[in-house]
Parts: sequence; structure tokens; C-alpha cells
Amino acid sequence: MEPPRLLIQDMGVTVAPGRIVHHMAPWSWGWLLVVLALLLLGAGETGRSQAGSASRSEAASFLLVKGQLMSLSPESCVIKDAKGEIIAFKVDEQTSMVDFVHEGDLVEVYASPEGLARYVFKAL
Repeated sequence: MEPPRLLIQDMGVTVAPGRIVHHMAPWSWGWLLVVLALLLLGAGETGRSQAGSASRSEAASFLLVKGQLMSLSPESCVIKDAKGEIIAFKVDEQTSMVDFVHEGDLVEVYASPEGLARYVFKAL
């Protein structure tokens, strides 16, 4: 005779009485992923800050949100060309390929003596 089974609905698993089942609730997976992402971001920031040079001291971080390049630093800024088009682009350091910044991309901005249209946006 098979032992009766107990349905644990909130976890979505069926177990027999007396058996230990290691199962994470769905909400805890989300928290685990968030914590891991924060740890990875923190490790990347530490590596980047140690590798920074004096020429990068004037850099500001920007995030493209809904078609506007908005500063993440205390001073807000939107960078567009004369036609009102966003002039943001990023450069892949390994391949030197240029790519336009898309919504949600985090970029680093470096000023140049030539003026606003000569800003270089590097992917963080």
C-alpha cells in the first residue's frame, strides 16, 4: 500500500510524509538572483575604480531612458545634436566597434576640447 501523499500548494511539490524535500519557494529565487546581481555589480565597480586613470576623473555616468540621455550624477544633462537627435554611442574597448546607445544602456561620458558633439560614450 502506497503511503498517503501531501500536496504543498504554495511550493508546487508533492511529497510523502516523513520525506525531507529541499525546495526553494519561487519568491526566494528572485531574491537570490537580485543578491547575486548586486554582488556582481559591486565586484565590477571595484575593478573599474581601481583601473581608473586621472583622465577619467571628469567622467559622468549616464543612462538612456525613453529616448533621452539622462545623467545619473547630481547634475542632470541631455546630450543631443543640432537636429535634436541623441548623439550617444559607445565603443567596445576590445574590438573598437562603435554602437549606438540603446534604452537602458549605461555609458560613461568623457568631455573633449572640441565641444559637446565630440563627447565619447564608453560602455561601463
